[in-house]
Amino acid sequence: KAVLLLGGTMKPFAHFTRQLFPELDSKNTRFFECGHVVPPEQVLSLAISKGPSGKPLKFNYQSRSSYEVIDELGRTISNIAKVVPEGLVIFFPSFGYKSKVRSRWESTKMMQNIQQRKSVLWESRDKHPSEILSKYSQLVKESKNGAMLMCVVGGKLSEGINFKDGLARGVAVVGMPYPNSQDPLIVEKISWINRKFGLDAQNDSKSKTKKKSSMDTPGQQYYENLCMRAVNQSVGRSIRHKGDYACVVLIDQRYSMDRISSQLPGWIQKRHRDVTSFGDAFKSICKFFSKMRRQMK
Repeated sequence: KAVLLLGGTMKPFAHFTRQLFPELDSKNTRFFECGHVVPPEQVLSLAISKGPSGKPLKFNYQSRSSYEVIDELGRTISNIAKVVPEGLVIFFPSFGYKSKVRSRWESTKMMQNIQQRKSVLWESRDKHPSEILSKYSQLVKESKNGAMLMCVVGGKLSEGINFKDGLARGVAVVGMPYPNSQDPLIVEKISWINRKFGLDAQNDSKSKTKKKSSMDTPGQQYYENLCMRAVNQSVGRSIRHKGDYACVVLIDQRYSMDRISSQLPGWIQKRHRDVTSFGDAFKSICKFFSKMRRQMK
């Protein structure tokens, strides 16, 4: 007998097998991941750790509200928008943070600077996705330099929407969209997973001499998996057929960590690299689209 699990965005796999088949020997589990229909040269994936001014881009709880970080994010997106043709989709980790960034940019000249690169449209909770997508599609076609859509991971535009061809020549994910750690459902689920699998290092008296990091517990691994599955769902909006091409930009220092990048889909990992400076990223993006323009003629 065998059980077959199929899905479009299942990676990371770990908690599926742990929760669905806790008694199953890992030797009896097989994973198969299909490649993508597009050739490797039609996708570029970059992890950006620093902005154009050399300031670090890290959107954890302690840093993300800093005006210095928000302003550097603005400079980063403005420069990327300068070289990405047609449509550019930006995913923020939450509606709250998107609003905070927008408010800061509009209080400075940053928003004006970005709008000089591309027409800008913001996702709104009170508008139907089809209405936003229709307006965005129109802007991409009619605006001289294309358009930019500012939306949210886990929002209505991050799942099931087809950003094919010019609607998403570029996709950028800002920060890491971890669920609210104070959500009672998340708190209880993490606690239950740690109890169920007997690996809660916080409460195990035997662990006093050998402490594990918080991410070593099954509950925290589950929490991180929720985040990375949302990221993978979002970046997958861009490549929709074998003739499509796009650049994926992950904006946060943490995407350079092996533990994080290893949870990206296989088709992204094969085309993914970290860059040491924003200048390197900018050159890579310019080179990629220059090559694609020649190839698609």
